[in-house]
Amino acid sequence: TAGARSAAGPVPIRGRVARADGAGLAGVPVRVRGEGTTLATTHTGTDGAFELLLAPARLARASEVRVPRRLPDLVVPRPLQPLTRAHVAGAPVEFEALPWPPPSAGAVAGVLRSETGAWPDLDQLLAGGLVLDLVSRAPPGAQHLEGDPFPRLDLRPRVEPVETADGVELAFEFADVPAGTYELQVSSLGPHRWVPAARDVAPPASGLVLLRHDLDEVEELRFRVVDAATGAPVEGWTAWHIRQTVSPENGVLMHAAPVEHLVAPPVGARLAWSLHAPGYAPAFGDETAFRPAADGARVAEVALARGWGARVLVLGRVPAMRPLEGADVRIDGELVGRTGPEGWVDVAHPDLPEELEVEWAGRTWSTTDPPDPAGTRARGRGHVLPVVLPGSGAGPSDSR
Repeated sequence: TAGARSAAGPVPIRGRVARADGAGLAGVPVRVRGEGTTLATTHTGTDGAFELLLAPARLARASEVRVPRRLPDLVVPRPLQPLTRAHVAGAPVEFEALPWPPPSAGAVAGVLRSETGAWPDLDQLLAGGLVLDLVSRAPPGAQHLEGDPFPRLDLRPRVEPVETADGVELAFEFADVPAGTYELQVSSLGPHRWVPAARDVAPPASGLVLLRHDLDEVEELRFRVVDAATGAPVEGWTAWHIRQTVSPENGVLMHAAPVEHLVAPPVGARLAWSLHAPGYAPAFGDETAFRPAADGARVAEVALARGWGARVLVLGRVPAMRPLEGADVRIDGELVGRTGPEGWVDVAHPDLPEELEVEWAGRTWSTTDPPDPAGTRARGRGHVLPVVLPGSGAGPSDSR
């Protein structure tokens, strides 16, 4: 905390909220917080200046001064300023607001092509099986202090199939991209590799081509599914292909789709899957689950247990969605797992939980309505349950 000076009367905390050009912003709410509570509030005057008076007892508890991150047509890169002894001694607490969204420099556009000119999985791709992402090399507002969260740009492309003489292409366009250098990345469900999978671009840019190599030979992967208790074959199961991509600009991009069968990923690539049958907890695995069988195929032996289950994916909200390692997951008050580096942990329970709780760095999330594995909510995500912890960033914070 900032600490109280010896004077018995209220201590003034002064500061200003202004645009980058120095023009003050009037009517901005300002708060002093500490120990998880608001200790004083005010609004800026016509010149953007503010003053808060804190009694010594409250000042001893104060740790930070805050303003809203988003203002009309503006964003404050550093909406939280630690309250220091210098501020108590009279140094102003200053906030700078920048234009938001940044002005557009133009579009980034091109086409996705396949070697065959055919897209048998087109519906799956357009329904979420394809991820195109622009990752900013130097995000707007990069002058803010390292580690301070900055609002993400919502850079999402329009993608539509176009008939050509050689087959079908997928035309894409990111409209209104701010000036800067970006990495264009592509990924999709399925075994086929993209060339290039990433390339640097700067708006305006057009005529970009990304090619899917769908003439590569692929190896089919199979499942043999049994009841964990009896060893009897289980019928009526569904498998999902799951892909999780972490983007510095747009956070965690996750897509899952049911598949009739899986195919082996390219050498060095990862493959995540889930499998569920009515009445059983879902199972999860990766490419290492498949072993050579007598007929030469690669088969994963999956033993399903009765009950409930999910892959809990824990995400931090700022600066964009980020996987959080080390989050504790509890079912009905009992610790059942802790998330790893990718932000997820697989959990199971004999019955549908009455309460599911996640805790990370003092922040908690809970629900008394966990998704039923047979329901559309769970099946639509491949039985991955994303959990977003409010106010969480890339690592445990200590604002006091």
